[in-house]
Amino acid sequence: MKMHIDAETISCGLIAHPSRHSLSPLLQNTISSELGVNMVYTAHDVVPSAGEASNLSLMNAVKGAEALGYRGLNITVPYKTEVIKCLKELDELAERAGAVNTLVRLKSKDGYKGYNTDISGLKRALDADKIEIKGKNAIVIGAGGASRAVCTMLAMNLASSVTILNRTLSKAQALAEAVKNSCGYDSISAHGLNEYMEAFDPEKKYICFQTTTVGMYPDNFSSPIEDEAFFGMLEAAVDVIYNPMKTLFMSKAQSRGVRTA
Repeated sequence: MKMHIDAETISCGLIAHPSRHSLSPLLQNTISSELGVNMVYTAHDVVPSAGEASNLSLMNAVKGAEALGYRGLNITVPYKTEVIKCLKELDELAERAGAVNTLVRLKSKDGYKGYNTDISGLKRALDADKIEIKGKNAIVIGAGGASRAVCTMLAMNLASSVTILNRTLSKAQALAEAVKNSCGYDSISAHGLNEYMEAFDPEKKYICFQTTTVGMYPDNFSSPIEDEAFFGMLEAAVDVIYNPMKTLFMSKAQSRGVRTA
């Protein structure tokens, strides 16, 4: 079925920076066309405000979408945490995660409610790939909005331990503390990215979640960690980047015989 845009077409979209790597417009427009839903979905590159206490460009983008009648929005890097300040309501799971990736217009049409579908979506993907979480030791690289969802998912599904690695240690520590408070989960710690070999037990195996933008198109030939010894500690490696489908991080894991997703 071909897309037909008219005065009744529902508008939805993505807010991100950068946004040109996104496959969301292709995905959403194809699905709406196949289902016969009169909707158009576009990607918007919203450049972060410089030197602002609150992100003025993000707030203006959300207000602009509201004024233009957008039915819903997806939110991704780097706004999954910051966008909470722009919302009228927050779903319980999104509040627990401290991160939002989906905005749905309220029935009153006065603003948006924020949801987090990353948590349930990631768990569903792991189940499909038969990667168990309960009782396993996990590593999470990164401390942004995606990392918040991953850490919350790990805590809710009773991972044995979670170790966050991030270039800025204070951000990793803040995330660990937030997960402790929101999930009542104490088996979480934070370390600087360059301390990865000191943070782990060489007798254990780990599931590693790569949540940063390092290795995302067009930066296809980068990995947050390239040390072969690190990948030797893993039993599974999960990269949240989907463009490219196989990142350098995943390739390095596969070269050591590690399961990847």
